[in-house]
Amino acid sequence: CLIDVGDHVGAIGILEQSLTIMRQWRQGEHVNVAHVLRQLSRCYKSCDNLPKATRLAEEALSTVNATPDPRHPTVAVFIGQLAACCKSAGDIDKAIRLREQSIEILRTNQPGSRGDLSNALNDLGMCYDSKNMLREAIATLEESLTLQLSFLPKLHSDVARTLYNLGLVYKKAGNVCKAMELYRESLSILEHILPVHVDTANVLNSIASCLLQRGQVSECLQLLLRSRDILAQVSPVSEKMGTVLNNLGMCYDSKNMLREAISTLKESLTLRQSFLHKVHPSVASTLYNLGSVHEKAGDVRKAIELYRESLSIREHIIPVHVDTADVLNKLAVCLFQQGQATKCLQLLLRSRDILTQVSPVSETMGTVCFNLGSCCIQLSRLGEAEEALSESVRVRKTILAPGHPCITKAEEVLHDVWQTMYGF
Repeated sequence: CLIDVGDHVGAIGILEQSLTIMRQWRQGEHVNVAHVLRQLSRCYKSCDNLPKATRLAEEALSTVNATPDPRHPTVAVFIGQLAACCKSAGDIDKAIRLREQSIEILRTNQPGSRGDLSNALNDLGMCYDSKNMLREAIATLEESLTLQLSFLPKLHSDVARTLYNLGLVYKKAGNVCKAMELYRESLSILEHILPVHVDTANVLNSIASCLLQRGQVSECLQLLLRSRDILAQVSPVSEKMGTVLNNLGMCYDSKNMLREAISTLKESLTLRQSFLHKVHPSVASTLYNLGSVHEKAGDVRKAIELYRESLSIREHIIPVHVDTADVLNKLAVCLFQQGQATKCLQLLLRSRDILTQVSPVSETMGTVCFNLGSCCIQLSRLGEAEEALSESVRVRKTILAPGHPCITKAEEVLHDVWQTMYGF
C-alpha cells in the first residue's frame, strides 16, 4: 500500500522489518524472501539509490534461482528487475542481455506469461532506443503492442504506454508525423481512463514538443497549459513539472512573451535543481534557455552569466557534444556584442573543433563557421575569415534548400572579403 501511494521510504522500513523476521526463521532461501528483496530493490531504485537497488536485485535473483525451477516465469520477473537497475545505472548492454534472457524464459511459458512478456518486450525496446538501435526498438515495441492488443482491452494503460514509447522512438528517428499519431492514440486512451494523471500530462507535453518543432506555437501552448494544470493537481513539485515548465517557457519565448518565459523558466530551474543533480544535462538546458531569452530581451550580461553556468555543466558531462558546441557559439556571440572579439574567436574555434568530431555537416556547423568568419573580419584576419565563410557556404548548401537566406548571407559576406582581399 505504501508503494502504491509513492511512500517508498516508509515501504523500505516495513520491508526491511519483514526481511529480518523471515531470516530469523531461517527462510533465507525461500521464494518469499526473494519477493521482499525485489520489492526493496524497486523502492531503493525509486529513491535513486541505484547501487543498493542493484545489490538487492542481484540477491533476489540469486535467491530465486536456488528454487527447483530456475526457468519458471517468476524468475524472468526477477531478471527484469535487475535489468531495470542496470538500465538506470547506464549499463545498457547488460540490461539488454538480461531482458533478452527474461524474454526467452517468458516465451516458453505462454499464454500465462503474456502480460510479463509484453512488459519485458516494451522495456527491451526502450533499451534498444537508449543504444540508438532504432529499427530493433520499433520492431520490439510493435511486437509488444500486438501482444497487448491480443489480450488487453484497447483502453488500457499498458497499451497507452507502448504507443507512447513507440512515438518516442519514431520522433528520435526523425518521423515526427508518425510520432504525433502514436502520441495522440496514447492520449485518447489516457484521457478516457486517467484524465488527471502524470502519464496524461507527460503525453500532452510530448505532443506539444512536436508541435513547437513544427512551428504550431498556439496549439503547443494550449497543450502545455493543460499538462501544467494536471501536474499542479497530482504532482506540483516534481521533475516532470520542471520539464513541462521548461517547454512552456520556450513556447512563451516563441510567442515573444519574454516576461512570462523568464518567470516560467526560473520556476523550471528551481524544480530541476531540486530533483536532479546540479551537474545534469536538463539543468544545463534550462540555464541555456534562460540565457537565450535574456539575450533576446537585450540583457546580454545576464545571458553571458547563464550561458557560462550551462557551459560549465556541459563541459563536465558532455565535453565533446553538439550541445556543448552550441552553448560555446551562443556565448561567443554575446562576447562579440560586448566588443570582446578575441575571446569570441577562442570560443568559436573550440566550438568548431567539437563539431568537426561529432557533427561536421550540420546547421550548427554552418552557423559557427559563419560567426567565426565574421569574428575574423573584425580582427582583420581575412585569410581565416575566407576559410571559415567558405566552409559555412559549403555546409549550408549541403543541408539547406537552394536560395535559402542563410546561404545568401554567407555568400554576400564572403564576397565582401574577396573584394577586400583581391579587389573583385
